[in-house]
Amino acid sequence: EVYPEIMEELLTEDWEVLNFAVNGFGPVQEFLMLEQRAIHFEPDLVLMAIYLRNDFDDLSGILDWAHNFERPRARLGQNGEVVFENIPVPFYERLHQSNGERKERVLDHLMRSRIYNFAFDRFSDIHNLLKMPPEVRILKKKRSPETETAYLLMQKLIKKTRNVSH
Repeated sequence: EVYPEIMEELLTEDWEVLNFAVNGFGPVQEFLMLEQRAIHFEPDLVLMAIYLRNDFDDLSGILDWAHNFERPRARLGQNGEVVFENIPVPFYERLHQSNGERKERVLDHLMRSRIYNFAFDRFSDIHNLLKMPPEVRILKKKRSPETETAYLLMQKLIKKTRNVSH
């Protein structure tokens, strides 16, 4: 059960719920999906789910661990406006790699994978067992500059979402 289906069951017959969510999309991709596709359906209401575990990290660039896993990015411009980058997303030519290059790329992805980093962080140093979870790091009163920038980007993306959907 996903909440758009539950919402549609609970709402009156006058409502239709359209789900434009894509697994793995971050806030930038979600906004672009709204702006480029979903808005053409003239929605009466737009809901945007924000997941504390990784959406702010996605905006801060902390999750940019995978080479050739390109995606649209956003940053703050000189005047504080949202600037989108990496659009269109560059196409990665895997077909032109030799077998050795492919094996090297697979090893590179493994070394940068979340499970590898999790295991390395947890077992390389006993003190890392007490490492702060993302939700706590994000909600701290004194945030890192990267998290502060992610907060500002998220606020601006929410405002842009509101402006596009009105």
